[in-house]
Amino acid sequence: AAAASEWPIIDIRYRKFRDGRVESYGEDISEGVELVPVAWRNSVDDAVPPPFLYLRHCVVGDENASADILQRPPKRCRGDGQHNGAPDGNRIECSYLCEPPIQSRLGTQKGLTVRLEVFRVSAEVGWGLRTLEEIKKGAFIMEYVGEVCSNDVAEERVELDAMHDVFMMELGDRNKPCCIDALHARNCSAFANFGC
Repeated sequence: AAAASEWPIIDIRYRKFRDGRVESYGEDISEGVELVPVAWRNSVDDAVPPPFLYLRHCVVGDENASADILQRPPKRCRGDGQHNGAPDGNRIECSYLCEPPIQSRLGTQKGLTVRLEVFRVSAEVGWGLRTLEEIKKGAFIMEYVGEVCSNDVAEERVELDAMHDVFMMELGDRNKPCCIDALHARNCSAFANFGC
């Protein structure tokens, strides 16, 4: 992980209301990474979003996860961008690991297409994510993005950084478990996870 001095500095703006309240906000927490800006707002207290590296796609966080991904055979697409393969047996959207590449299928590779806002829910709950526009039922919104790492590495990270919340999504199967660690590198989807 990067040292605190290496984190990107987000744009912080302030608005003072007639009743004396002060709100902090920013126009784009992704700093141009997403095609659609991701606003942020805090009307609760003086906190700003935690520092992190904004990613549009997952990156490999350790060599064990990388080896596991490379050993998995690609899954054939059904042609509509989805295939069976989720641990619970449900259909999941295809990713860059699937083949053959079909232009019409990869909603995840298009990035964010709806306007969202990271907002401070409360001091106790922390940050959440909400939409700023109506979203059609069944529409793709975003991919959970972070560092793909082995569960062993993820557990080591949690022990080393016990002061922070944990934002892990388990992937893989029981024989080769891995996860997405979204603590230091992520997109705005991790803020939806915060509010759960």
